[in-house]
Amino acid sequence: MVYFLSLIAAGFFGIGSYLFLAHFAKLPTIAHSRSVMTAIKWTPISRQENGFTALISLIADKIALIVPLDKYKKRMLQVTLDSSGITCSPEKYVALIWVKTAMVMLLIIPAALFAPILVPVVIICAGLYYYKERFQASKKIQLRQEDIGKELVRFTNFLAQQFKQTTDVYTILQSYMPTARPTLKEELTILLADMGSGSSHTALRRFESKINIQQISQIVRGLVMAVDGNQPQQYFSILYQNFTEQERQRLRIEAQKRPPKVGKYCAAILVCFIATYLVIIGMEILKNIQNIF
Repeated sequence: MVYFLSLIAAGFFGIGSYLFLAHFAKLPTIAHSRSVMTAIKWTPISRQENGFTALISLIADKIALIVPLDKYKKRMLQVTLDSSGITCSPEKYVALIWVKTAMVMLLIIPAALFAPILVPVVIICAGLYYYKERFQASKKIQLRQEDIGKELVRFTNFLAQQFKQTTDVYTILQSYMPTARPTLKEELTILLADMGSGSSHTALRRFESKINIQQISQIVRGLVMAVDGNQPQQYFSILYQNFTEQERQRLRIEAQKRPPKVGKYCAAILVCFIATYLVIIGMEILKNIQNIF
């Protein structure tokens, strides 16, 4: 009963502290934040998630003002966020990680009241969550690069065939859009918008630096040749052959990694079969041992 009353008191104290601090910091209400997010066409899964996301975002906006980031770390983190498609400032990204980790750490309060033995578990979970969120942008970049890399062989072959007919880079890239995979299609959409509104060389270099894949750099080199008025058809034909060989090597390496994994399961199945036969044979021997002697 004492624990129950303590929990109720702690809950009311937490709610009162939040309302006081929210009023002092002049934070808008959750309903107001939900309306704003709806107006800017956010698409949350549910109303509860929308309100909770709004609360975390508002707290992160305040904390972002005091996040210590030097110029180098800020520039590198901004490049990472741009490449991963995360649209927020480096300070807010760090602040979001802090706030989400603090939300997990708040579970220490009920754990300390009802099951103190779970306090270390909550701390470990908060540390793992912080580690996961910290490298979320880098992981997203890696997945995007892998997805784009799987399409480059087909993309290069398409360019080699199209440059036999024309050297208009904008038209060629636009004609590839309907068959492109979602990740590359998104990047090509941005590239075409940049080419249509500014310098093609600058747009291609920005496209190259954002994706940051060696094969993309080679493709951009050929596209720059076409923009300069040269004929890159032979270049892309050779590039297609190189990419095809690299893809075969990658698939060969993946195939070599699978047999050891499969071998363990095959060995386990073999052991089960042998054990089954040995049990059956042993039971028959024990059943007929009196007849033998």
